[in-house]
Amino acid sequence: MANKNESADVLHPSLDKVLNFRPMLLEQDPRSSPLIISPLSFYDKHVHESFWLKYVRPMPTLVSDLSLVVEESINSFKERGFSFPSELFPPPDDSYPTRMPMMDAHSVAQHYATYISRSCCEAAAKLIIHPQSAKWGQALFFTGIPNHFGERTWDDFVAHGYSLRVMRNEFPPHSLKIHPLFMDRLDEPTKEMLQSLMTTFPHLATWQMLAVSSEAAELLKGISFMKSAHFPWSKPGTGGYFVKPKEFPLSLDGDLAFLSTPHLNNQPGVDHKVISAATQLPEGRRTKSSKKGLESPKFEIDQRVIPPLRTGQRRGRSSKYRIDQSHFIQRAWVEAVNRDSTFIVFHSGQYERIAIRHRATQTLYVSDLVDIHGSENPAYGRLQVGLYAAVFRDALDRLPLVDKLQDIEPASSKKRLLNHDEFPKNVDKKRKTSTPSSKESNGPSRNENHPEICLNFTRSFFHEVCRRDYMLLTLNYGIYRSAAPSSFLRCGHALVQGEGPYSLIDPKRKPAYSLEQCLSLVLDTEIARGAVGIVHNATLSLSDAGGAVVSSKVAVKLAFSSEERDKLRHEFSIYCELSKDPGVKGVLHIFGLFQDMEDGTLALVMEHGGISVRGRELKAKNAYTAQVTISKTESELFVESLKSIHNAGVRHKDIRAENMVLKDSQVYFIDFDRAETRPTPKGLQRELHRLMNIIQGCYLESEMESMSSKS
Repeated sequence: MANKNESADVLHPSLDKVLNFRPMLLEQDPRSSPLIISPLSFYDKHVHESFWLKYVRPMPTLVSDLSLVVEESINSFKERGFSFPSELFPPPDDSYPTRMPMMDAHSVAQHYATYISRSCCEAAAKLIIHPQSAKWGQALFFTGIPNHFGERTWDDFVAHGYSLRVMRNEFPPHSLKIHPLFMDRLDEPTKEMLQSLMTTFPHLATWQMLAVSSEAAELLKGISFMKSAHFPWSKPGTGGYFVKPKEFPLSLDGDLAFLSTPHLNNQPGVDHKVISAATQLPEGRRTKSSKKGLESPKFEIDQRVIPPLRTGQRRGRSSKYRIDQSHFIQRAWVEAVNRDSTFIVFHSGQYERIAIRHRATQTLYVSDLVDIHGSENPAYGRLQVGLYAAVFRDALDRLPLVDKLQDIEPASSKKRLLNHDEFPKNVDKKRKTSTPSSKESNGPSRNENHPEICLNFTRSFFHEVCRRDYMLLTLNYGIYRSAAPSSFLRCGHALVQGEGPYSLIDPKRKPAYSLEQCLSLVLDTEIARGAVGIVHNATLSLSDAGGAVVSSKVAVKLAFSSEERDKLRHEFSIYCELSKDPGVKGVLHIFGLFQDMEDGTLALVMEHGGISVRGRELKAKNAYTAQVTISKTESELFVESLKSIHNAGVRHKDIRAENMVLKDSQVYFIDFDRAETRPTPKGLQRELHRLMNIIQGCYLESEMESMSSKS
């Protein structure tokens, strides 16, 4: 058998250079010291159990298989009578720097995109996407998107959001963005195929980029393959609480027939049925079910919820994060699940591992370690061309399978309107005792026989929320269906309008809580993302002593990084100031500020303000416009509300259509993270002038930067 790295004859000068390319040995910049923290995001622990990674297995033949993909593609290219263009395209070693110290993971990604990926994309595209074209062309490209969680820093040890994509324009509605000279030479079936792939699979593969460092090298070298034990999937540590599992449709695996390895071909039991995941509780035990198939198992559970121990703390001080390989693997796996991609690449600039996500068996197959600079058989360039070709072929194979999936809607629960007298209205602002424990209240625990009460915001509901300091947070949208809730403890009290904070006593963690002492918060779809974090639609629920559940729609702002948490604390302090003035209008009720007892994530729970003025305009016109439409009545209410905020000694500093919301003939201002107290009269006047510009339809995009920078 011929060597996989050799062709029958010389192919093309540029193509030969790409296939035989060996990148330079990257070095760590001596000035850099990448910050090593846990790569797991808050959301990674709340993925539906059907999407968990269960096994990590070695695939020693994967590298050679990808090299063989190149050889087979070249042979197929020739057998079909195609020829390479006579023109040259830039090989990866042209203008290649002799030395390039790497600062962090993002600089490694930039180096890969600039000096490696572009030429390999052109070579792969010519072989498998448009062999009939008389020109070279880049139909694929490697790119990064902003980190999903938290702001990007320039000393990141790990960076996410990088992927291989079909060339497209940046802003929606997306369309193919390929050079016109090359686009004109593509036939219609190829254009339709690329358009379909671009729409169905915006991200064809997932890259996890690591900084050039000894820690990254050891992480990739030391990835272990657990042959018997399950993968140690991280989830919230709350105990004693049952989240009923729901059926969930899984994405389908391609056959990956172009790989010679037997690992993935003809997998037993790969029938792609809908899987129903059951939540196993440490405190509970599984009981037998009379039905078979997808019937969810039931559990006997305790009445008391056990909060997790605080992690990352030692005698009140933060402890340094120790690199855990499973955390990096889980983060990359969840990213691939979100994108529905099969291939995952762990890349550090010096070393690389390529992995395949097998959906049906929830297994990750990992290649041998690739020495990027020293790779000879195959050379690193050939390996990357083979990887891109395999990624593209896998996505193309899975394209017809997407239509087979159908979403499963959760069963609706019984609901009734709230009687306003169902919860006490009296408020003990200086309370010194909490709600009765489970021992004091003889009511039954929560069960499905009790109806759920659905309501909008009411004063009685608000005051009952004020009395509870412990919150159970779960996710229920997309791929997120929490197997266990995250435990949040109140760190900022509810704000009573005109009176200030509901209590001046800081709550303390208890060893256990009854359901009558808990708040339940279920996050739904995202509303927006910004400098402070991510805002969600959510449902806040209470369980009374009789087991009935009362709920209300709310909005929740989550802050993850230390910078985001500082901004959210500042925003909460502004709300505190505004709540002390009984004359303030246009500010939402705040149920409180809560902190995750495990990873420190902050959650600001507030009344749901409805739709923003910008969102209403987008919905009406189905397109973005600089100006928005506001009625005369709404205008008067917005002006009155802003003046009342100014009279309370607060300047918003971020007045725009996105931060002006409407609900039930009421108007509100949101996002006070930039707000300041003790503003100057000129600053207040400029802000009111800015609001009038929005109302009168003469809003300028540049105003926000110029006006927010002035005092």
